[in-house]
Amino acid sequence: LMFASQFGEPVLLLPDGSVREDLDLLLLQGGADVDSSRYGEFPGYFTGKPDLHKEYFDVNVLPKYIELGVPIAGICRGEQSLAVHFNAKLIQHMQHETNKPEDPYKCVHKVNLDPLNFWNWKEYTNKLTLDVNSRHHQVVSDDNFPDCLTVIGRHKDDKSIEIFCHNTLPIIGLQAHPEDIYDKDTNDFVYNIIDRIIETRKSILIDE
Repeated sequence: LMFASQFGEPVLLLPDGSVREDLDLLLLQGGADVDSSRYGEFPGYFTGKPDLHKEYFDVNVLPKYIELGVPIAGICRGEQSLAVHFNAKLIQHMQHETNKPEDPYKCVHKVNLDPLNFWNWKEYTNKLTLDVNSRHHQVVSDDNFPDCLTVIGRHKDDKSIEIFCHNTLPIIGLQAHPEDIYDKDTNDFVYNIIDRIIETRKSILIDE
């Protein structure tokens, strides 16, 4: 687990409805496509079968962690599921560099950060463009994007949503897989924003 050495001992949570109130961070990992019925759409031709265990957790347990104010970071599917929880929709299939036959772990694209959307951005990174590699064919849609979330990073070319945070809660979503790229600027950015929500238990939008 990428964040284990930096942030402490990882704990595997079971989707049985129980809640650990002592967690410093809830990490929602990648995985199968989010169930399209959760955002009111018929499954697309390319949409894969949902992971029933993760769906149960995200529908029945995740809201309890959000209510408790536990810091949450969602990666890939985790980001998408977080967005859906707040009533966003997903684009069920898109043309993307990871659709190509090359090794998706080696497909790298640029993400532009928007420093106007979060305070003290130099606290997190001195770069406004980061390298990321993603392994996804779905993204969070701009249509019906919830007001409680703020986009702070977009794909440099297709402008799709890559990074968002909650306006008031310690919640961030990362479409890319930071554990699959070893770029210092990118990794520093991810570590810093996660460290921020763990320590302050507030949104990265809040300037102290």
